[in-house]
Amino acid sequence: GNQTQLQEVLWNLCSNGRDAMKETGGTLLVAVDRVERGAVPENVGVSRYDGSFLRILVADTGCGMDTSILEHLFDSFYTTKPAGEGSGLGLSISYDIVCQHGGDIKVETEVGAGSRFTVYLPCRGQKPKAEQNGTTRSIMLLSDRKKLDEVKYFKKFGYESKVVNVTREGVKELEAHGGEYKYIFLESGYCDIEDNEFFMYVCRNHPGIHIFIITDVVTRQIMELKERGIIAGYLKKPFSSTDVEALTNQFP
Repeated sequence: GNQTQLQEVLWNLCSNGRDAMKETGGTLLVAVDRVERGAVPENVGVSRYDGSFLRILVADTGCGMDTSILEHLFDSFYTTKPAGEGSGLGLSISYDIVCQHGGDIKVETEVGAGSRFTVYLPCRGQKPKAEQNGTTRSIMLLSDRKKLDEVKYFKKFGYESKVVNVTREGVKELEAHGGEYKYIFLESGYCDIEDNEFFMYVCRNHPGIHIFIITDVVTRQIMELKERGIIAGYLKKPFSSTDVEALTNQFP
């Protein structure tokens, strides 16, 4: 792996632990070992690798985090620190780096009892299963947001992700490169999901592409689209890389 980038991950995790103990003091533990696939928890998104993993643990005895913080922990610019004391990029950058190396970060935390960040990285020489099989998978993300934090959840599984801002761009992209795409993820607030023109275009012209809706609330319209077979399913926010993997594995 990239030594400089991995050093940055370790520095950011240690800094986060230090800050969590700023008021009360405590103990910061850093441990590194090598484990086999069977020792990696099932909800860690590294299933496309079968070999051994480097496991890095950074644990603190600080304030811990509640679920409202945990949901946004790796989002860009998200911070609980006062203005001027943190950019909100340290953990986001760390997560991106780990994903780029094919790994994942598992977070365990309890308010008042501290936090444990465990990084899993595939050991050198391993190739993802998709690469071993000579296949690639591409995802189109339809959103009006210029930057999607959710993209990081797709990168770690070897997906090439393209963000498209309007449906007509999506149609043009599919007309030019439709054979390269396996999945389309569309944000529910981005367009009127009752207007099926885009969905029907995909169904008619690219029946091998599976459409999923990213949503805060699963509405009746979304359920009807799924029941009619127009979409393959949905991702309810907040979601994790494990949720993405579980959903796409249903439609390999």
